[in-house]
Amino acid sequence: MHQRRDQFLSDRKNQYINFLLCIHLLSGIHAYSTDLIYPFSASKEVAKFITDSQLQNNLIIGSQDNEVSPIAALLKQPIYYFESSKYGSFINWNQRKILTFKQWLLLK
Repeated sequence: MHQRRDQFLSDRKNQYINFLLCIHLLSGIHAYSTDLIYPFSASKEVAKFITDSQLQNNLIIGSQDNEVSPIAALLKQPIYYFESSKYGSFINWNQRKILTFKQWLLLK
């Protein structure tokens, strides 16, 4: 019984692998097309709003530096990161401070 099952599986191993690869290919095409249609984040819109409103020369303070760093890159200027208490255009993970819940509430 086991021998027939093992033979059946080994005979169709390439078919199973090809089937799985086709599913992965179709999933990848779907994910890529969805990424083209729907933006991954609102960073471009925020940078465009800041530029259109001519606010890019004002002091920009960002919290949640991992969410603000794309905006700094799109504006091509540093932003003051609250978590690291520094200006920057990318995150320096070694200089971050962890916000307490009270500090986080004050930011909201």
